[in-house]
Amino acid sequence: MFMAAVMAIALSSAEPVTLQRVFRQGETSTYDFTTRITLDVREYPLETFIPVNERVNYTFSLTTERLKPDGAADVRFKRNKVTIRSGERFDEPPKEKKVGRDENIVFTLSRTNQVLSSRDESPKPPASGGLRAAMLRHASLAAAGVALDIIDDWIAQMHQLAGFVNFFDLGPILPARPVEPGETWKETVGYAPITVAEGADKGRTLNARIDYVYTFMGEVEQGGRSMYHIQGTYKHDADAAKYIEDLLTQERMVSPFKEIRLQMEGKVDYFLDKSTCSVIRISASANGYFGLTVKELPDAPVMEEKIKSSASLTRK
Repeated sequence: MFMAAVMAIALSSAEPVTLQRVFRQGETSTYDFTTRITLDVREYPLETFIPVNERVNYTFSLTTERLKPDGAADVRFKRNKVTIRSGERFDEPPKEKKVGRDENIVFTLSRTNQVLSSRDESPKPPASGGLRAAMLRHASLAAAGVALDIIDDWIAQMHQLAGFVNFFDLGPILPARPVEPGETWKETVGYAPITVAEGADKGRTLNARIDYVYTFMGEVEQGGRSMYHIQGTYKHDADAAKYIEDLLTQERMVSPFKEIRLQMEGKVDYFLDKSTCSVIRISASANGYFGLTVKELPDAPVMEEKIKSSASLTRK
């Protein structure tokens, strides 16, 4: 109780802090990113979950090429192809592959880390698919092909948010005003259906924003160095079946879905240089769940997927 009282006094007496990125002409920072992802997947008629383990790694650099009069800057992002290492499965040994392309992009960043514009100077490879394509194969879904693309997009979004690939490479969005420890601000990172609980739209299912909430945690000391700590969180839990049902009704189709459960939750801790608000290191974790239940087999989902991940980014 004594320590809690001391912390409360310290927080209440803290002066507001202006968090703004300071760019330095010609400065280059290099970072290592890694994320470990565990997927547990089950599809009807199987009753057991099949585990899939992946590790994603890449190294990238940020170089400040041109300073703007208002404090913004042109920053070049360079990264080679992403390495994905898959763990051993019951039907195949461990494997490693390179995906994507070599990236060379010039971002114009504001002092709050907002991307004002971008210019892609990457080599143009042949078109290729994404990191992972979700597959829904149950026969009862065939009549709702128009909805499957939307559901696939939701699953892909869950993977992207949980995997953190490209999620925090440029650092956190900073507040436009001075903040004290405990103050928050938001950024939209995705969209997913929710059922409105109150107000004029109560009972309606809408495609709503997934807000990423930043909280300024104040100053911390690690390794003898004082730095700013910002924590970001997102959370979403909804049944999207009614959203799809309304969509298919407009197309004069009958929805086969009883429930489409979407759950996502993540936390990111940013540690920033106090003089420049550039990233020193980042750590993150996430959990997600997708469950698809059809009216033909209402007792259990015909497809389930659990996802758990941890990620880190470190300045070299």
